[in-house]
Amino acid sequence: MTLKVHNLIEQLTRPTNKIMLPPVAIDLPGMAKLYADAEKFIFENIPLELNPEPPDGVRTYSAPQLSDDEISFWRTKSIPLPAPSVCYEYSFDDVHFFVLIRDTDRGWDIVWFEQDKLGDICSLLIAPRALYKVPEDDDVLVAVEVVLPESMSQAAQANPEYSRRFQQTAYGIVHIAIYLTLMLSSKSTERTKEIPPPKLLKKRAANGRTPLYAHTIVNITPDRFLDRGESQGGTHASPRLHWRRSHLRRYENGRHVVIPRCLVGRADLGEVTHEYHVSPRRSGVSNRQQSVETFPMGGSGSDPGDCA
Repeated sequence: MTLKVHNLIEQLTRPTNKIMLPPVAIDLPGMAKLYADAEKFIFENIPLELNPEPPDGVRTYSAPQLSDDEISFWRTKSIPLPAPSVCYEYSFDDVHFFVLIRDTDRGWDIVWFEQDKLGDICSLLIAPRALYKVPEDDDVLVAVEVVLPESMSQAAQANPEYSRRFQQTAYGIVHIAIYLTLMLSSKSTERTKEIPPPKLLKKRAANGRTPLYAHTIVNITPDRFLDRGESQGGTHASPRLHWRRSHLRRYENGRHVVIPRCLVGRADLGEVTHEYHVSPRRSGVSNRQQSVETFPMGGSGSDPGDCA
């Protein structure tokens, strides 16, 4: 998979008829700079699956659940972003996604752009904010503010179904953002740093093109865990392939560190799924005109243990 954020930045800087935005004033150069300054990651696979189409024809997807502990870790700022602002890229169902996340005192501010297979860029029209603090009278595990353009906000107020879908989409985006950030630090996740060749950068600069950016390629489910017959450092008594759940490691000096869920065991012995599914190379989310399923935010996790 090839990093494509430079295409988005180029179109935000020099808008064309290929970029479709909501009917409100947006600081496009400012948005382009935010994406340019963010640390960039491209995810080669994300274990998401499209759900069977419901009667109303709206396609949705399912993602691995976040456990109660993982949500608690995030709310206490124990699952921090790897940089003050990040851009996560991934693809699914012929659509490429650019998720910009910025950390604030209140929580995470998120912007989501998508690119279809024809190269058209459009905004999802929603910029959710995930809040660290949940209102006392609210029973949700993650409080999410949905920021909508005025015209979309009026439509949501007039039609409860619109409001429900906007809220579902916002929760889905926040869920993905937390999950990807958690998995960046998993012991079983593979990360490879890519730096563009200086000669290519010089050529693009001479032609007035947006530069290519250094980025990290992330593989959440490496092929080595899916190849039958390969042991993951165990013995003949190694367990079947499964996810070891996230947990908190506390040190005597009072410091504590989140140890994210990770893959352990042997694929040739089968798979123990619980609610964490081990899937081959697939990635992304539902495409344009699709909403996001409401994800269950609880869960008991998988096998306990220590990944580090």
